[in-house]
Amino acid sequence: MSLLNLRIRGRLYGGFGALVVFGLALAAFAVWQLSQIRNQVSSLTLQSTNTIQVEEIAADLQAIRRAFLRYAFDHDEKAMAEAEKRLTTVSGALDLAARRRLPMNGVPPSGMSQTKSRK
Repeated sequence: MSLLNLRIRGRLYGGFGALVVFGLALAAFAVWQLSQIRNQVSSLTLQSTNTIQVEEIAADLQAIRRAFLRYAFDHDEKAMAEAEKRLTTVSGALDLAARRRLPMNGVPPSGMSQTKSRK
């Protein structure tokens, strides 16, 4: 039985059925694409967090260098104390960065989770 031999009622049901199937397929594709976008946003969030942390570490390292130079020229003990305090801060930040790094190809490095850090 061909489509042209069907009554108008059968053709209408067939057409609306095809539209429903097409709509469901489109909705399933949209859900799949949204999950892919969510994964990409998670990766970009982690990259952004790491970039912010790198900039903070770089600023602390510059402040440490300035404090060392100030101590070298002026023999200012407060400058050395500030440098030691910032060195402790940078050391902790670098330890945290080593534990929380980006996964390669979606696999967390050497058994580490990308959301939790071990203490």
